[in-house]
Amino acid sequence: MKFKVKNLDLLNFHENIGCQKGCPVGTNAWKYISLINLGKYTEAFRIAREPNPFASICGRICTHPCEVNCRKGDFGNPISIKALKRLAEEHSKDTEPYLKQRIKYKEKIAVIGGGPSGLTAAYYLQKRGYQVTVFESTSTLGGMLWLGVPEYRLPREIIQKDIEFILSTGMDVRLNTPLNSNYTLEDIKKEGFETIFIAVGTQKGKELNVEGKDFDGVFNGIDFLLNVNKGYQVKVGSKVIVVGGGNVALDVARTVLRQNTNNNNSSVSEEAQAAVDAARTALRLGAKEVHIMCVESRGEMPATGWEIQEAEKEGIIIHNSCSLKKIIGEKGKVLGIETLSVKSVFDANGVFNPILIPKTENILYCDTVIMAVGQKPELDFLNSDSNIKLNLNGTIKINEEHYQTTESNVFAGGDVAFGPRNVIQAVADGKKAADSIHLMLSEKRGEKEEILPVKTIKAVCHQQFEFKPNYHKIKRQDASTLSLDRRIGISEVEQCFTIEQGIAESNRCLRCQIYTVFNSDTCILCGGCVDICPTSCLSIVDFDQVENVELKKTFISINSNKFENKQKLCSILKDDTQCIQCGQCFRRCPVNAISMESFEFI
Repeated sequence: MKFKVKNLDLLNFHENIGCQKGCPVGTNAWKYISLINLGKYTEAFRIAREPNPFASICGRICTHPCEVNCRKGDFGNPISIKALKRLAEEHSKDTEPYLKQRIKYKEKIAVIGGGPSGLTAAYYLQKRGYQVTVFESTSTLGGMLWLGVPEYRLPREIIQKDIEFILSTGMDVRLNTPLNSNYTLEDIKKEGFETIFIAVGTQKGKELNVEGKDFDGVFNGIDFLLNVNKGYQVKVGSKVIVVGGGNVALDVARTVLRQNTNNNNSSVSEEAQAAVDAARTALRLGAKEVHIMCVESRGEMPATGWEIQEAEKEGIIIHNSCSLKKIIGEKGKVLGIETLSVKSVFDANGVFNPILIPKTENILYCDTVIMAVGQKPELDFLNSDSNIKLNLNGTIKINEEHYQTTESNVFAGGDVAFGPRNVIQAVADGKKAADSIHLMLSEKRGEKEEILPVKTIKAVCHQQFEFKPNYHKIKRQDASTLSLDRRIGISEVEQCFTIEQGIAESNRCLRCQIYTVFNSDTCILCGGCVDICPTSCLSIVDFDQVENVELKKTFISINSNKFENKQKLCSILKDDTQCIQCGQCFRRCPVNAISMESFEFI
């Protein structure tokens, strides 16, 4: 049997820290979890916010790819990283904003769009010493965070908190300044902006070209959310069908349940009405029935599992594997929809290509249809003479490594370049674009600047943290949710961890940044570490069984003097996927050949 092994280098150490590797902005999640464990919430939140100026928001609505990559998930359930970030934010005493940044460079930079990608780019460019001006078409910053995400998922004071932190760097902001055919990129360039970053998002909802789409009672999902979040009253009927299976469709459906549609209180429970009377600002329940219809099966729905479960708890009925054939109506008003069953959604290559089952027509009766089937950007300000090219789906074509468009001084990122994604990816785009813009301008100034993907700080840390007894057996803590009878209006559904929950959950973390390092010059191959390892992640094998040739050369050159009597060479192999950083091997070694060291990547 042959063993395939890797050389130990910084890349291996970095890959072993799953949460940080999985985060698009490289957040040191393990570090703020360790600080939470010590009750140091302010320091923890500063660590979370260092690579991400939208840390408060991400503590609530991030899709948490860090948890998907968390190695604890290989042994059961991953750490509740998003919930711990929110705990740090809510208990942080850090109220001091950044001081206004000193302007070091003469180049003026324009950022088009005040959403998460645009504001992130502006934030990091301003911190570097550039004067940045943000052009925002609406009266508020935040983009779809403010206009598209319902308040029961993301309180507006949380958005404002992150935006105020970003603005404290001193950037200029021009609200109510949309780009269009009358005010274009060329006009901005004439104002002296040498470099432009376009981050206008995808704030226009797509439409399905189906029969009946112009009936009264048919709404576009994005328009619906925009109007509700702007405070306008949107009239819907008593039975609503939302078409679509993504998070926008879920947001629409759950928002409908919270809408005030008429002056009759009979559709509101007594408990809900009491809460409305007490708060005076909550919206009454509107539709009696809300349905979601989508082409995907339950397992294929693009919406997150948590959102689907919460929607069903609230009484929303989901119809999977259905395709909209047409909207039916009478006298110009909606009566229902006609559907066909879906056999499959994706072809053999994974491309979206639904196959419908003939003669499976079915009618779902309703008086309101809300279409939430996707989003697209509005790029009216790019006229026919523009050098900026578009992709076939209407997004801006860019070099995905440097975020440059087909016009060298114009960059683009976020949804306008990649299509609708999520907030943490938008933040990552803004951050990477800021680096690319800085590199380009540095080269033009004749300066040599290098952006390193990671740098490392190494320190012995086995004495800095002691694992709790049976830490690997502690059950995952999940954030509580608001009871169903209180889910009205803008009441936030997901609640914050208690201090006790946070401590328990932080105790579960494996501290994957702590790496077991072996000193081959000291090791006597006694096998004590192998015997005591509780997960059998260590083994001693004949060196002829090792396949990595470069590693062999290194090992033989280091150990040739130790085996003058031509004893058989052996090596200790470690399976990082099974290691739980318990430190048993370190404590067992009789010659101190093993150390546990922390590798911090920034």
